Amino acid sequence: MKCPSCGVDNPPEDIYCECGYHLKGKSESPTKTKKCPNSNCNFKSQPEDIYCGGCGYELRTEEIGKEILEPKQTAKYDNPHYRQPPVTPETVKDENLHYQQPSVMLKTKKPFYKTLWFCISVSIIVIIIIMQVTDTLRTKGAVGYDIVETKFIGTRSNNRMMYKVVVDPAITREQVKPTARKIIKIITSKDKSIDEITLYLYSEISVIGEAYDIAMIDWGYPENEGKFEFNIKEEFGQYIIQRAKSETLFGLTEQTRREIFREMILAEDRAYAEEPNATTYRLEDKYKQEMRQKYNITEATQREIELEAMRENWPEE
Repeated sequence: MKCPSCGVDNPPEDIYCECGYHLKGKSESPTKTKKCPNSNCNFKSQPEDIYCGGCGYELRTEEIGKEILEPKQTAKYDNPHYRQPPVTPETVKDENLHYQQPSVMLKTKKPFYKTLWFCISVSIIVIIIIMQVTDTLRTKGAVGYDIVETKFIGTRSNNRMMYKVVVDPAITREQVKPTARKIIKIITSKDKSIDEITLYLYSEISVIGEAYDIAMIDWGYPENEGKFEFNIKEEFGQYIIQRAKSETLFGLTEQTRREIFREMILAEDRAYAEEPNATTYRLEDKYKQEMRQKYNITEATQREIELEAMRENWPEE
């Protein structure tokens, strides 16, 4: 179709001539055209075109009149003068509305506290600390002790050991278990071949040859897991106190001390019977001195025996 304005032959499907003349209209005058800013093209596009009809150059950033055209990708397809530009990586990127510039992946080194080996190391340290704290709590309250006898009581296939241990006689029932755990822990840490242990706890070395007076503990390794069996003597605390009362003091047994106390009472009665109205303690002191010579004790020991008799409520007869 030949343009009546400029005389250029246009394809029959074109609506506008290169000069902007509306080829389909009859009385329309040429309209203002937009020259492509691409120096290699110089194609004249219509004001409503967003892309150049010659090279596909994007015109949407160019001001047309007083209006900045909105970037509409579909506008170039409505342009009858548009010719598909050659496909290049740049044009693919420009035409893809969803295209995103790939981010530059920099290989950064992780902080040391986020590395696998650090996490594993910390976990191991925490487990060790928990085990140590647990052992400390389980042996908390243990009293002093002394192993006085050791004996093998096992078989060829079972390494079983027996230990007789003297502990502090002031030990309480609550302190028996932590004390036994502490003793067995120390023994097994020195000799890991031990399979079983029988532990006898005594309050003093003089009763080692007798039955245990505090507790007997059995410990073993069934399926690699230690077990404890405690047999604590009932009222062992009172038993130890009672035995302490009956032990030798000042070189005298409790029975001898009781006899001395009775003779002191007899000396007082004898002096009162002989001098009921006496104003002095001459006879009483005389008879008590004879008693001290008989048992070879001092006046201070005599007073200690009197105090013991009053504390324990010994009978006077």
